[in-house]
Amino acid sequence: RGYYWPLLFDALDFVACDYSPLMTAKMRSYCKPGAWTGAVVRQKDVSASAEWRRWLTWTLAGDGIHALWLGDVLGDVDNPDPDAWLLPDGRANEALNTLAAEVNWINDTVGPLLYAAEPGSPRIAVYDSHASQLMAEVDGLYGRTISESQEAALRMLQLAGYAFRFMDKRRLLDISPDKCKAILLPACRALDDEEIQAFQNFVEQGGTLIADIVPGDVDAHGVFRDHYSLGSVFGVKLAGAPFVNRGMLSASPGGTSSRTDAGHVLANASVTLDAGVPLGTVNGTPAWVVNRRGEGHALLLNHPFRSIVYEEGRRLVPHEYNAIKTFIDDLPGMPCHEELESFLGTIHAFKYDDAEVYLIVPDPDAPRQSLRLPISRDKAAYNMFTGEKYRRPYRIKYRIPEGQPLAVSAIPRAIKDIVVNVPEIVHVGGRMPI
Repeated sequence: RGYYWPLLFDALDFVACDYSPLMTAKMRSYCKPGAWTGAVVRQKDVSASAEWRRWLTWTLAGDGIHALWLGDVLGDVDNPDPDAWLLPDGRANEALNTLAAEVNWINDTVGPLLYAAEPGSPRIAVYDSHASQLMAEVDGLYGRTISESQEAALRMLQLAGYAFRFMDKRRLLDISPDKCKAILLPACRALDDEEIQAFQNFVEQGGTLIADIVPGDVDAHGVFRDHYSLGSVFGVKLAGAPFVNRGMLSASPGGTSSRTDAGHVLANASVTLDAGVPLGTVNGTPAWVVNRRGEGHALLLNHPFRSIVYEEGRRLVPHEYNAIKTFIDDLPGMPCHEELESFLGTIHAFKYDDAEVYLIVPDPDAPRQSLRLPISRDKAAYNMFTGEKYRRPYRIKYRIPEGQPLAVSAIPRAIKDIVVNVPEIVHVGGRMPI
């Protein structure tokens, strides 16, 4: 729990760590290009369904993660491991066979191109505060770890259709609104003076901060600050040390007079208004406070990011997800993703020379879906698995089969003919890289 992942990724040739959506996102953000950094998966983790195994392999490929490490490979005759990838006689179990088949399909189709392509530059970052991670472990004020808050934040961004990356302090000190439009601060309570100054400068230059709980109310050693420096950014003041109050969130996301009960949350009752405008309250405590500072904007929920709840096959999405998506969509210069609003899955965007490449990976439990892609009128688009050319790619809805990925390439010209000159040394039936 005390690992500082950004430095580990920099210091080691490669890092292999247990799979989770959160760690996958951090690998994508921090790992060295071309390194054999990868996710460790165990048979018990992927035995749920073939759809989940397919989703896992394509998600890792879309994130540019080259290696899938196998944990608990083999038991022995005297001590058989029911969750081992290999049976005691050395044969692969069914899960490993299907996983290997999916990996082979990736490597035989678009995998090599994806690994060589340049991933898109996300306009949104999630701040990874190491001091806040340790603070949450020992403080327990909100009853959750920073990992839980980070997982909720990244899932929210995925549902909204936004690409993002994690950012640590070293990258923060070199950031500007030209490189990154918005930064999310999940459970970032413990910040040092350099971090606070960097966030203030970022907002004044036109950037946007979105925080769940009050960020930076303690320093990097966990000592409560007498003066809350980020108050002017978020438009709030602190009446004293944090006092957590559980209550019903009453919110009006559109800024109207009508209010909606948005579930129970833990809010900091020491937060009072300064220049910010609250779009919600929790037992009289302001929540969902929006503020403008200099050329930038800020949003403080004043309660932790909440996770999606699965109930009887349905996804119950917290109200703040749509509120934050609307807030981001309305930012100046931020492209709107209305066509991705209801898509259940992830869209990975790449550049390869002058080609735009999109890998669309639906969630393993998602139904058949369709969506539009941001392809301009002057581009020709092709299905990268079949070679099929799409008609009017700038306006059609691309159909995503249930549980199946789709890869689309958009290039500034149509392909007329492909001629493959096969040298005599290639045997009939053999493979040749093209």
